[in-house]
Amino acid sequence: MDELKFADKYLQPYKIKGSEINPVSCPYCQGGHHRDKYTFFLNIDKHTFVCHRGSCGASGKFSELAKLYGERADYALDIYKQKFDSLDREKIYKKPSIKLNKISKQAEDYLRLRKISLSTATHFDLRSDSKGNIIFPYYNQDNEHVLNKIRIPRKFVKGKDKTKIWQEGGGEPVLFNMNRVDIEQPILLTEGEFDCLSAYESGYKNVVSIPFGTENMEWVNDCWEWLDKCKEFILWFDSDRAGKRAVEKVAKKLGIDRCKKVEADRKDANLVLYKDGPGKVLEYINNAKYFPIDNLFKMSDIKQKDVDRILYGDRFLDYFLGGCRGGELVVWTGKRGGGKSTFLNQTLVDTIEQKTKCFIYSGELSNSKVKQWLDRQIAGERYIVKYKDPLTGREEYGVHPEIEKIINAWYRDYLYCYGEDGSNDVETLIEIMTYGYKRYDIKRFIIDNLKTLKTNKKEDYFRQQGFIVNRLKSFAKRYDIHIDLVAHPKKTNNKLVEDEDVGGVSDIIDLADNVIAIARITEDMADSAKEKEKEKFMDNDTVIIIRKNREYGDTDMKNFYKFNPISKRMYTKNGTKTYSWERSVKDRNVVLDTKVEEKEDECPF
Repeated sequence: MDELKFADKYLQPYKIKGSEINPVSCPYCQGGHHRDKYTFFLNIDKHTFVCHRGSCGASGKFSELAKLYGERADYALDIYKQKFDSLDREKIYKKPSIKLNKISKQAEDYLRLRKISLSTATHFDLRSDSKGNIIFPYYNQDNEHVLNKIRIPRKFVKGKDKTKIWQEGGGEPVLFNMNRVDIEQPILLTEGEFDCLSAYESGYKNVVSIPFGTENMEWVNDCWEWLDKCKEFILWFDSDRAGKRAVEKVAKKLGIDRCKKVEADRKDANLVLYKDGPGKVLEYINNAKYFPIDNLFKMSDIKQKDVDRILYGDRFLDYFLGGCRGGELVVWTGKRGGGKSTFLNQTLVDTIEQKTKCFIYSGELSNSKVKQWLDRQIAGERYIVKYKDPLTGREEYGVHPEIEKIINAWYRDYLYCYGEDGSNDVETLIEIMTYGYKRYDIKRFIIDNLKTLKTNKKEDYFRQQGFIVNRLKSFAKRYDIHIDLVAHPKKTNNKLVEDEDVGGVSDIIDLADNVIAIARITEDMADSAKEKEKEKFMDNDTVIIIRKNREYGDTDMKNFYKFNPISKRMYTKNGTKTYSWERSVKDRNVVLDTKVEEKEDECPF
């Protein structure tokens, strides 16, 4: 809801003065004892409000006013999206530099072998390099040449050829042929350039191809605005396992309601053209079907699902839970200060190491504090230096400045966070998470914590928590992503949190796929531990217990960890880890000064 719609519904009667809505009465003070009029102003451009009545003085953002009435401000989502999008503006791509020669005789022969005519090759501006290889020039929507893909003009021979297709490095990942299609008409989206050529050869002209393999979704981000304007898509990917998985994933990103899919008997469009001719290609395209949106299926039609998995990077959890599984919600619980956030953030480092994009919502800590701790976990004790606080004289720890630069570059494109001025309404959070998944291919989300999220539901606190978990679980299942949710337990005398201690309703435990309890080990725990575990309790700082395990059923499994207060890392007896960013330290020959230094106050002149 925007300001004008809000005013029409809640602030009548009102005047409009320039960019400000000026109702008769302030919604906060109602004009006070004297019923003062026209003291309240709602600014449409700045999305702020203020009451100029002295004893009221109400002021703030429109989102806060809207929330007071159980509404959500539309502009808030736009602001969050702009913050996300600003992260990409610094990306710099290299312009293609390979000289485009006339297509070679060998390339022409190979195209003809695959039933592609010279006129089709000319339409797509296919060229050759100095060695006679085929060049597929990619142009963006503004008809600018931004990428070259190169392919050998013959069948790939294992042992003889290093690769059959590659790209000129640094190019922008756009869709092949996107500069020539009509976005008002259904666009056929194929998995490869030859499939794109085959559709065109067969008579379907409105066709594009993804630039890289099915696992690389960067083109969605770079073509986002263009894709958003397109009316309808027909997806024809390879009929192998990777292609089938990609079709489902791409449809979710582009919107299932505007996508159809081709189901062919052969591997791809080019093979259909080669074996069955252009008529069969068109028949498959014309018979493309919408994705099923009903909730009624025949059980025999259900296919075995390949679950996307990411490793936590912890052997204990990866072994017993199978890693971070797509479509799952995992509840992490434990008493305050037990290490839930610390351990979860540490697992983020391993997710980034696997080049998987993550998102973190922190409802209690500022993003700068989360980043400060995370940077120390990434760096490890070796790259952390001591300094003295000039105000208190206390010794503090921080990542070496040169190392911090390397670390920031390492995870720059892989870790996103929720804005601190964002609404804590769960629906707004889910909208942002959906945008992050669709555009940036974020696959793992950490929500820290449940207690800080709110809903407009007129229910008691614990029922609201159940509703929020249900919404998050639905999001995880719909997009096949993974959510780790921190949920504080209710007050309990249990030293090690049990299932029934989580939240206030059974919904939370029932909806969770896994429940993991974390506790800081106390002397009482060590004293009361079973004899065979007593030594482990005494020698470690933290214990993690699997309370629920939907996939494998292994519960009450424990693992013990030590804690390094300098690096904020938790570790087992196997020791700590190193990560790929450290190669940059060797490349740059960074010299570390680990002496205790005092941070000087900023010079005032």
